[in-house]
Amino acid sequence: MTGTDLVPFVRLTVAREAAIAERWRDALEAAGIEAILEIDDAAYALPGRSPLVGIGVSPMTFVYPISVRRPDRDRAAAVLIDHGWDGAVEGALRGTPASTGSTLKAALLALAVAALIFAWRFSAS
Repeated sequence: MTGTDLVPFVRLTVAREAAIAERWRDALEAAGIEAILEIDDAAYALPGRSPLVGIGVSPMTFVYPISVRRPDRDRAAAVLIDHGWDGAVEGALRGTPASTGSTLKAALLALAVAALIFAWRFSAS
Protein backbone atom coordinates (compact mmCIF):
# COMPACT_ATOMS: atom_id res chain seq x y z
CA MET A 1 0.00 0.00 0.00
CA THR A 2 1.41 3.38 -0.99
CA GLY A 3 0.70 6.78 0.52
CA THR A 4 -1.67 7.68 -2.33
CA ASP A 5 -3.87 4.67 -1.54
CA LEU A 6 -5.06 6.50 1.57
CA VAL A 7 -6.13 9.67 -0.30
CA PRO A 8 -9.90 9.51 -0.91
CA PHE A 9 -11.51 9.88 -4.30
CA VAL A 10 -14.14 12.60 -4.77
CA ARG A 11 -16.74 12.80 -7.50
CA LEU A 12 -15.80 15.48 -10.00
CA THR A 13 -18.70 15.22 -12.43
CA VAL A 14 -21.38 12.99 -13.90
CA ALA A 15 -21.49 12.57 -17.67
CA ARG A 16 -24.69 11.60 -19.45
CA GLU A 17 -22.97 9.80 -22.33
CA ALA A 18 -20.42 6.99 -22.14
CA ALA A 19 -18.32 8.32 -25.03
CA ILE A 20 -17.91 11.72 -23.36
CA ALA A 21 -17.08 10.12 -20.00
CA GLU A 22 -14.44 7.90 -21.61
CA ARG A 23 -12.94 10.88 -23.46
CA TRP A 24 -12.74 12.87 -20.22
CA ARG A 25 -11.21 9.94 -18.31
CA ASP A 26 -8.60 9.50 -21.05
CA ALA A 27 -7.78 13.23 -20.93
CA LEU A 28 -7.34 13.07 -17.15
CA GLU A 29 -5.09 10.03 -17.36
CA ALA A 30 -3.04 11.67 -20.15
CA ALA A 31 -2.49 14.60 -17.74
CA GLY A 32 -1.25 12.16 -15.08
CA ILE A 33 -4.43 12.29 -12.98
CA GLU A 34 -5.80 8.99 -11.72
CA ALA A 35 -9.52 8.85 -12.53
CA ILE A 36 -12.25 6.35 -11.82
CA LEU A 37 -15.09 6.06 -14.32
CA GLU A 38 -18.19 4.29 -13.05
CA ILE A 39 -21.57 3.45 -14.48
CA ASP A 40 -24.58 4.29 -12.34
CA ASP A 41 -28.34 4.00 -12.55
CA ALA A 42 -29.63 7.37 -13.78
CA ALA A 43 -32.83 7.12 -11.72
CA TYR A 44 -30.74 6.85 -8.55
CA ALA A 45 -27.99 9.32 -9.46
CA LEU A 46 -30.28 11.97 -10.95
CA PRO A 47 -33.76 11.42 -9.50
CA GLY A 48 -36.60 13.33 -11.10
CA ARG A 49 -34.56 14.52 -14.07
CA SER A 50 -37.02 13.73 -16.87
CA PRO A 51 -40.46 15.32 -16.62
CA LEU A 52 -41.12 14.14 -20.18
CA VAL A 53 -41.24 10.46 -19.24
CA GLY A 54 -45.00 10.72 -18.78
CA ILE A 55 -45.50 11.69 -22.43
CA GLY A 56 -43.42 8.93 -23.95
CA VAL A 57 -39.86 10.27 -23.84
CA SER A 58 -37.68 7.48 -22.51
CA PRO A 59 -35.57 8.38 -19.46
CA MET A 60 -31.80 8.05 -19.29
CA THR A 61 -30.84 4.57 -18.22
CA PHE A 62 -27.26 5.17 -17.10
CA VAL A 63 -24.97 8.02 -16.12
CA TYR A 64 -21.19 7.96 -15.81
CA PRO A 65 -19.67 9.47 -12.63
CA ILE A 66 -16.00 10.43 -12.79
CA SER A 67 -14.00 10.60 -9.56
CA VAL A 68 -10.46 11.82 -8.90
CA ARG A 69 -8.25 11.98 -5.83
CA ARG A 70 -9.06 14.98 -3.66
CA PRO A 71 -5.69 16.78 -4.11
CA ASP A 72 -6.06 16.51 -7.92
CA ARG A 73 -9.61 17.93 -8.08
CA ASP A 74 -8.72 21.49 -9.17
CA ARG A 75 -6.19 20.36 -11.75
CA ALA A 76 -8.66 17.74 -13.04
CA ALA A 77 -11.36 20.39 -13.40
CA ALA A 78 -8.99 22.53 -15.47
CA VAL A 79 -8.19 19.57 -17.73
CA LEU A 80 -11.87 18.79 -18.30
CA ILE A 81 -12.74 22.42 -18.98
CA ASP A 82 -10.10 22.35 -21.71
CA HIS A 83 -11.93 19.31 -23.12
CA GLY A 84 -15.39 20.90 -23.21
CA TRP A 85 -16.73 20.35 -19.69
CA ASP A 86 -19.05 23.16 -18.53
CA GLY A 87 -18.20 22.72 -14.85
CA ALA A 88 -21.52 21.12 -13.87
CA VAL A 89 -21.33 18.64 -11.03
CA GLU A 90 -24.70 17.11 -11.83
CA GLY A 91 -25.57 14.39 -9.39
CA ALA A 92 -22.39 14.74 -7.40
CA LEU A 93 -23.96 16.59 -4.52
CA ARG A 94 -27.22 14.68 -4.38
CA GLY A 95 -27.86 12.47 -1.43
CA THR A 96 -29.90 9.33 -1.47
CA PRO A 97 -33.30 10.16 -2.92
CA ALA A 98 -36.22 10.03 -0.52
CA SER A 99 -38.15 6.80 -0.71
CA THR A 100 -41.80 6.77 -1.72
CA GLY A 101 -42.67 5.57 1.77
CA SER A 102 -41.02 8.59 3.40
CA THR A 103 -42.79 10.97 1.03
CA LEU A 104 -46.14 9.30 1.67
CA LYS A 105 -45.68 9.48 5.46
CA ALA A 106 -44.84 13.19 5.26
CA ALA A 107 -47.91 13.88 3.11
CA LEU A 108 -50.19 11.96 5.49
CA LEU A 109 -48.77 13.80 8.48
CA ALA A 110 -49.39 17.16 6.79
CA LEU A 111 -52.98 16.15 6.00
CA ALA A 112 -53.57 15.00 9.59
CA VAL A 113 -52.28 18.31 10.98
CA ALA A 114 -54.46 20.26 8.53
CA ALA A 115 -57.52 18.18 9.56
CA LEU A 116 -56.84 18.85 13.26
CA ILE A 117 -56.50 22.59 12.67
CA PHE A 118 -59.68 22.61 10.57
CA ALA A 119 -61.61 20.67 13.24
CA TRP A 120 -60.32 22.88 16.04
CA ARG A 121 -61.28 26.12 14.25
CA PHE A 122 -64.82 24.99 13.47
CA SER A 123 -65.46 23.37 16.86
CA ALA A 124 -64.68 26.66 18.60
CA SER A 125 -67.51 28.42 16.70
